[in-house]
Amino acid sequence: MRVADEPSALDTFSEPAPPPASRGRILFVLAVALAAGIGVARWINHHGGPTFQGRLTAHTTVVTANRSGMVADVLAAEGARVRIGDPLVTLSDSELQERIEQQTAEVARRKVELQTAQAQAALEIEWRQRAIDNEIHEVRLASAGYLKEKYEHELHRSMLADVLTSSEIASLDDGSDAFKSLITEKQIPADRRISTMLQLEAAANAAEVSSARIEMCDSDLKRLSSMRERMPELVRDASGVDVAESRLAEATALLERLQARETSLTVHSPAIAVVGLFVKRPGDRVQPGDVIVELLDDARCQLTVDVPSQHIDDFTLGRELTLTFPGSEVRTGRVASIAPQARPQANATGHGDTSVLVRVEQAGELWPTVPIGSRVDVQLAE
Repeated sequence: MRVADEPSALDTFSEPAPPPASRGRILFVLAVALAAGIGVARWINHHGGPTFQGRLTAHTTVVTANRSGMVADVLAAEGARVRIGDPLVTLSDSELQERIEQQTAEVARRKVELQTAQAQAALEIEWRQRAIDNEIHEVRLASAGYLKEKYEHELHRSMLADVLTSSEIASLDDGSDAFKSLITEKQIPADRRISTMLQLEAAANAAEVSSARIEMCDSDLKRLSSMRERMPELVRDASGVDVAESRLAEATALLERLQARETSLTVHSPAIAVVGLFVKRPGDRVQPGDVIVELLDDARCQLTVDVPSQHIDDFTLGRELTLTFPGSEVRTGRVASIAPQARPQANATGHGDTSVLVRVEQAGELWPTVPIGSRVDVQLAE
């Protein structure tokens, strides 16, 4: 009897049961399976057809130097967004700076010259106008005296005329014997009449002389007044004020032109864009037309793809493409243009290998923000 070889019931129930699967282990297995599925899907996606290399490009604005000089400072960082008019770089021109300093000194010298001429002219005008004012005063006094004489002569003449035409007594108290008392009866004696007529003529002549002198005084007053008005201008011309003003204006205009050229030493942004790589650095010499930096319009990005000519038949206008950006971000693009002519490939492995430039524009979801020039994998969408 071989009882020892058969397992007993006690031995059977003494073996431990396997532990139940934990919840964490189940989640781990599911995560591994999901990652594996995603990896397989991406592998199938990437290996479902040929992959082409594209490069992210953007519309560029080339900023060039408009004058010769040396780059003194870079005012905008690469990758920074700038607006129209924002400064990008400053140039230096030692010759221009020296000319500005010389012209500044010239302007200061011309200002002193003008101020000296103006001071001399002011003194000259003051004493000359004072002399003219004295002459005007004397002429006015003389004119008043002549006017008084004219009035007296006319009065004398009027009284003599009355004596000749009247039969009454005319008492003329002028200090002369003839006119202290003239008594006429019915008729003045002949000798007296002749004397009175001569005196009447003399009075008339004296009145005319006084009138002429008054007119001469009026003419002198007009001449002196006109001279007084023109005196400042005449003195300024004689003192060289106008010449000094002209020289100062010329020197100032030249300084402003030089300063305007100095302002042009700052190169400003002509567009709203992102600053690319600077071609010129501080210390580099530039000539008119030299490229300093390129500005990138990241709002108008596109891909450029060099497609081998043997695959170009698969690319048609509007064909959707699968794009894989850095970071494994997948997006969609659309063929926007195809170059009309093939060109030799830069890294051709066989004789006569050519490629065709294809431009791809955005389609579907917005493309991720990556640096301009980044490499992007391109595949034909199924």
